Amino acid sequence: MQKPEYELNSLKAGIIQCDTNILAFRVGIQKEEERITEYQGLIAKWNAYNKWVEDGGNTQPNNSINHS
Repeated sequence: MQKPEYELNSLKAGIIQCDTNILAFRVGIQKEEERITEYQGLIAKWNAYNKWVEDGGNTQPNNSINHS
């Protein structure tokens, strides 16, 4: 039997590094998905505000917009 081409410890370390990279990638994706959800909520507020303005803006809008 021939000795395998790669060292066992290097292969194990490679697997650990791959797992670490995958976990970091998943965390990054989750943060971006949270940001998308936040932006969609803000867009919905703007859409509600713009509709309120188009309708004459005589009553208090349902979603208050921070004008700062």
